Amino acid sequence: DLGLCNIRPLAPGHVANSGTGAIGRLPEPMSPQQLARYIKTAMHTDTVRCSTPETAPQKITTLALCGGAGAEFVPPAIAAGAQAYLTSDTKHNQFTDHANQIFLIDIAHYESENCTKRIFYHILTQKFPNFAAQISESETNPIVYL
Repeated sequence: DLGLCNIRPLAPGHVANSGTGAIGRLPEPMSPQQLARYIKTAMHTDTVRCSTPETAPQKITTLALCGGAGAEFVPPAIAAGAQAYLTSDTKHNQFTDHANQIFLIDIAHYESENCTKRIFYHILTQKFPNFAAQISESETNPIVYL
């Protein structure tokens, strides 16, 4: 949980309050280095790839994100006023093309989507209280970081 508030879809869908990704305000302004550490803790990962912190705003307040391979949404994140964007599978040229416009944070694909099982569990148990939902504790990440 990144603790974002005032959350709205990054790329709005056809149904109200739906879409791809999200954008919101961080709980407090953070430097690029603080935000990278915050994301590592919240997303349970030891590694993040980031654009050069020196080109980012000194205090970041607005974060956009998209789980999985969401690098295609960098331009909409910039257009929406995000100061930082969190996703995975970002290509080298996307870092170089946008580093002066937004602070890019790339975490591993699995780690960017691992939180969804808790989100879906919450949605299902709220909408269907008599439904016996369970969260799998199995880890199925096929990638190991050495």
